[in-house]
Amino acid sequence: MIFGFILEGGLAFLINAATIALLLFIVYGFAKKDVRHYYASIIFFVLIILNTLLSIFSLRLQSFGALKSFVNVSFYLTLILNVITLLFLFRKKYYFITPKPEYTVHYEDRFFVLSIVVIWVLLILSTFYYGEKYYDESFQTADQYLLELRDRSVIESISYCEEVSNKDLCYYISALINKEDANSLNMCEMILNPIYRTDCKTSIK
Repeated sequence: MIFGFILEGGLAFLINAATIALLLFIVYGFAKKDVRHYYASIIFFVLIILNTLLSIFSLRLQSFGALKSFVNVSFYLTLILNVITLLFLFRKKYYFITPKPEYTVHYEDRFFVLSIVVIWVLLILSTFYYGEKYYDESFQTADQYLLELRDRSVIESISYCEEVSNKDLCYYISALINKEDANSLNMCEMILNPIYRTDCKTSIK
């Protein structure tokens, strides 16, 4: 997701590849103590923070229950991580602009490393915790939707799905139930989540 817009297919691959290449470029510049790479890293993390702030609204619209809680937790942890990294870079500017600087470890270096470790541990733990909750919720919700949708037509299913919290899952299940109906593909198109939408189209063809 870039600045609130969901990317799919080849474009998403290119953006991810470019991001990885830029990170490697920045790391290489750090090793060479190149001030140009330093400024590139500042711009990069500013854009990452901006992207995080803009994307959270789109992610919240597509989330519910445990998944929404995970989005909120990961948003705050990621934002804190990037802000700490940016502040740390500001503090270390002399390392890049001073020829052969004598680098000594300061308290902010220890704080930075400790913060990175703690935040990553929290991200991993929250992924396992909310992932399990989301898994349980999805099965319970899917069972409920199956009971409600199995005797409904496509039009009736659309009306029902518009009123529920997890619209994507509802449309997905309804499209599979009514896959013999020519309009079932339209229900797949109504799914916001790109993974659900692609799998839905593949399943009913």
